[in-house]
Amino acid sequence: MAAFNMGNKFKGGFNIGGVKHHHPLNTEEISYILQILKGMTFAGDQLENLAIVVMKLQDEYKRVLEKEQKTA
Repeated sequence: MAAFNMGNKFKGGFNIGGVKHHHPLNTEEISYILQILKGMTFAGDQLENLAIVVMKLQDEYKRVLEKEQKTA
C-alpha cells in the first residue's frame, strides 16, 4: 500500500489507531462508482457483499462531502 500512495495526491485524510490515512476520491468519483454498481446485475452471495460495499461508499461519500464543504 505504501508504494501505491507514493506520488499520488490525496484529498482529505483521517486517523485510525493513530495512523493517518488519506482518501484518494472526491464526491464526484464516489458517486460515479455508486452509479456503476447501481447499473450492474448481482446475484446470490454477491448481494450481501454488494450491500456492505454500497453502504460503506455512501458513508464515505457523506464524510468526503463534509470535508469538501469545509475546505471549499
